[in-house]
Amino acid sequence: MVTKAFSIEDGNQSSSILTSRKTKYSDIDLLFARKISGDIFKKVDASAVKQSVKNIVRTGTLEKPFNPEFGSALGSYLFELADNDLLVPVEEAIKESITNFEPRVSNVNVTVTPKADQNELSVTIEYSIANVTATQSINTTIARLR
Repeated sequence: MVTKAFSIEDGNQSSSILTSRKTKYSDIDLLFARKISGDIFKKVDASAVKQSVKNIVRTGTLEKPFNPEFGSALGSYLFELADNDLLVPVEEAIKESITNFEPRVSNVNVTVTPKADQNELSVTIEYSIANVTATQSINTTIARLR
């Protein structure tokens, strides 16, 4: 019997989302945790796309060598006042970066909630993956380092 080994971050899922495609999306796990055999874990299907979306949102522009436009410029918004005028540009920046750099994702919906007392922005990203019926969601917090 063949067993699937998923990342610890994914909760060692025993099944993946069913799709109509024959090929699967796959990527290496960026935690680089090792299996007993010495190999590293891999991300498959929805987990691979989720990792990619997180990576795009958390990467600032000019951080990736030879591709300075990659990522989202959220770092410039972290020193602004956390009011309603800030939320729309942040949401648009996240939507634009995901649309530009992740072709497997569609129907992106971003909700940003400021946490002024903690100097953070709470971000919820909902999206659909091509050929997958379920809507995926990511909750993350963006904060500046002190």
